[in-house]
Amino acid sequence: MRFSIGCAAAALLISGQAQAAIKGGYDCTADAPYAVNVDGDKVSGSKIEFGDGFPKDAWQFDLSVDAENAKINWPNSPIQVSGEGPIIPTSEQSFFTFSLSGGPCLFTEGNCGAMIDFVEQPDGGLLFSIRPSAITRLPDDRREPLPILINGSCSKEADAE
Repeated sequence: MRFSIGCAAAALLISGQAQAAIKGGYDCTADAPYAVNVDGDKVSGSKIEFGDGFPKDAWQFDLSVDAENAKINWPNSPIQVSGEGPIIPTSEQSFFTFSLSGGPCLFTEGNCGAMIDFVEQPDGGLLFSIRPSAITRLPDDRREPLPILINGSCSKEADAE
């Protein structure tokens, strides 16, 4: 039997849990994405290069967090991560959220999805990790999952303190 829940149902499931203490506005910058390569018990990463023609602000976004939702404002998002999603607390100083959108997407041929973890740091900023949905097309036209990892950091907006 297959079990699935929608965004609203997921938010209802966590509504009784303690909410993350993280709140306010943040300026965020993502580092270059890495493809994660797994070969047996060996794991390595390969930086994904986009060339000089890629917009310099493509990896910058604003984050606004309240008690229930995280709103990501990422107008130039190359992976279509933008919008509002529920906060799912993973500790008092951390949460994850997710983003779903239609294409075109950088790492898929159709719809886009990503899970994003945020963890508060001692200076009030955040570290984050994004795992976008991604596939790769092989020379014989088969497709396989392509693990992608994008890390980065957010600084608290000056007027948000």
